Amino acid sequence: MEYNCYMIIFQVSPEDVTRSSTLDKNDIGKWCFTANGCVMGFFDTRDEAEDALSRRRVHHMNAEYR
Repeated sequence: MEYNCYMIIFQVSPEDVTRSSTLDKNDIGKWCFTANGCVMGFFDTRDEAEDALSRRRVHHMNAEYR
């Protein structure tokens, strides 16, 4: 089975908040990642977001191969 989950890391910007119905001004500057279009996690640093994303990828891959 091939692993096809597209994930990116980004920092929430004022424009993201303006365009979103779910983000608010307290989210500006937080680091998040997307998994198949869903925003996940709100971290203070990019390193924290990368660590969480890495763990999610491993967990997701393990679940697919059970």
